[in-house]
Amino acid sequence: HIRQAHDNLANTFNHIPAELIDTIAQAMVGARRLVFLGQRQNRNFAAYLRWQLLQVLDNQPVVIPGPGETLAEYGAQLGSEDLLVVFALRRSVPAVARFVAQAHRAGVPVLCITDHFDKSAWPARWLLRCHTQAPGPLDNHVALMMLCHLLATRAMELAGQAGRRRMAAIESGHEALDEL
Repeated sequence: HIRQAHDNLANTFNHIPAELIDTIAQAMVGARRLVFLGQRQNRNFAAYLRWQLLQVLDNQPVVIPGPGETLAEYGAQLGSEDLLVVFALRRSVPAVARFVAQAHRAGVPVLCITDHFDKSAWPARWLLRCHTQAPGPLDNHVALMMLCHLLATRAMELAGQAGRRRMAAIESGHEALDEL
């Protein structure tokens, strides 16, 4: 398992240049709205990256759809100044691909994160494929989590003083609320 995880990391990041990580992180920092989409297991990955970025970005990242909401309700408000980050690893539902195509047609920049099993031609500005092979029946998501870590870390660095002020305000809030 550990050997496979190492191979997945190497196979994933041998195909993702550092400059691309910077470009995507800058798009996340500069987006008017940062919207994450993931269905089934992908929702957990979307929620994780959103949570990491919430610490530093003022564009109030959100995972869609919320309980009782539809994708169409969000599609109607997305525009070219926003960024849609889609997690579409194995066994993603067909509505996700249709939503991505609709967003792309509307001029919304899209980052699609999928796995090496997926051969779809996603209409996305950026398409990142993570290797998830595993010796057992469950996919190995080590490379995906590293990708999330790199994107979040780089976005935090690029957020500069504004990001540090936001993090400091959150920490002050934690202390005032005795929340942690």
